[in-house]
Amino acid sequence: MNSLPSGTWNVEPAATTVTIAVKKLLFLSIPMELTTTSGSISVNGDGAVSAVEINVDAGSVASGNAKRDNYVKGADFLHVDKYPEILFAADRVTTAGEGFVVNAAIQRAGMSSNVTLDVQSVSVSADRGTFVASGSVDRRDIGLTKLPSFVIGNELQIDIQGSFQKS
Repeated sequence: MNSLPSGTWNVEPAATTVTIAVKKLLFLSIPMELTTTSGSISVNGDGAVSAVEINVDAGSVASGNAKRDNYVKGADFLHVDKYPEILFAADRVTTAGEGFVVNAAIQRAGMSSNVTLDVQSVSVSADRGTFVASGSVDRRDIGLTKLPSFVIGNELQIDIQGSFQKS
C-alpha cells in the first residue's frame, strides 16, 4: 500500500495508543503507554500523505507502577501541570515498500526534535484504516535531562498503534 484515498482522515483517540520505552539501569526496558487526544492525516489528490499530526496527553502516562507514573508526570520529567501535551507533527511522508517513512517533529515543553517513524503496517478500507509505526528520539532533545544516562537511557523507543477514519 503506497497511497491512500484523498482527503482528511481523523485519528481515533480511543483506538490509538502511543508506547514509549526507555532503558533503566542500562538493561531493563520500561514501557509507558500514553493516550492520544486527537490527530489527523491529510492526503492530497495524488494519494500521497501530505501531513500527519498526533496529539498525546502527557498526563496519561501509565507504566503499571503508580509511584513511577507520578514521578514521570512531575516537574523532574514531563511536568504535565505546565506542559500537558506532546505533539507529533509531520509534513513530509514518503513511501517505503509497502509502508511509509514519516519525518516528524516531536514537540514538548517548547522544544522540538526530529524523529523518523517507520510505518510498516497500514490497512485501509473505503473509510477506515489502521497503522503501526515505530521510531526513537533522544530524550535530552525534548528537555528530559534530569537523570544521567546510566540510570535512565537517553533513547526513547516510540511505538504507535492507531486507527483512523475518513472525516
